[in-house]
Amino acid sequence: MLGKLFVSEIKQTYKPMATVAAILVLSTILANLETSVMRWFNVASNNVVGIIINALMGLIFVGSVFAVVIVGFVFLIGGFYKSMYSERGYLTHTLPVSSNMTFSVKFIVATLWMVVAAVVIVVCCLFRGTIITGEGIGEFLSRIGEFFKMELPVISDLVFFGKTAGGTVVKFAGMAFFGILSSFLFFFTAITLGQLSNEHKVGCAIGAGVGLYMIQQLLGFIVIIVFMVGQLSKVVDLPGEIEIINRAAVAGMILYLVFLVAEYAVDMYIVKRHLNLQ
Repeated sequence: MLGKLFVSEIKQTYKPMATVAAILVLSTILANLETSVMRWFNVASNNVVGIIINALMGLIFVGSVFAVVIVGFVFLIGGFYKSMYSERGYLTHTLPVSSNMTFSVKFIVATLWMVVAAVVIVVCCLFRGTIITGEGIGEFLSRIGEFFKMELPVISDLVFFGKTAGGTVVKFAGMAFFGILSSFLFFFTAITLGQLSNEHKVGCAIGAGVGLYMIQQLLGFIVIIVFMVGQLSKVVDLPGEIEIINRAAVAGMILYLVFLVAEYAVDMYIVKRHLNLQ
């Protein structure tokens, strides 16, 4: 049944996500064709027509990137609300599976869709960069690698970076995945808390979101105060400062992970108990 639930959720959500991804791919192809044609006909970079066309295609490409992210988030979060807590949600809660499982499947599928969207964005930006620079993919990646080699000796000791370019990419990919995961859970939790109100559920969900955000920021600020303020003034060398920054960063990550677990536990409790759910 779990497999069927995943398949059903994917079928309900793939069309909008595939549409915005296709628009991004198409805009990337058009922008690359425009750049290639301009270069082929040797159109000067200071040509008025060339500047206008370049600016227009650049806006379309950037707009498509933002569209994938914004439209994807809005659609997936809106779909979660409609299928879980609106009038249509009544049918969802009558399925022969637990409401907790339904919630978890929607959360996992939404996260995976945005991971796929992020991969599409990275690939499109990569190909766009190769056309702009006139280099092959290998050369373009080598250029990025050279940048990391020059900068890594300075920043590689920070917890956010790896000792190599590959390690840094892996860490950044992990942080991006964690960011997507936490973003969806934040919105899902705010929407779920909003259902505890008898009236004005949307307004209460917004209020819950604001409250959650303020709590996160307050706890993060406390971590910074405890681990950094007063200690940095006692350090006179760069390695000592980096060590303190790393401690604060790790403490912040652990705190954020605890917060995510707490959010998920609250969601599971409300959904399982059907507290004031339609």
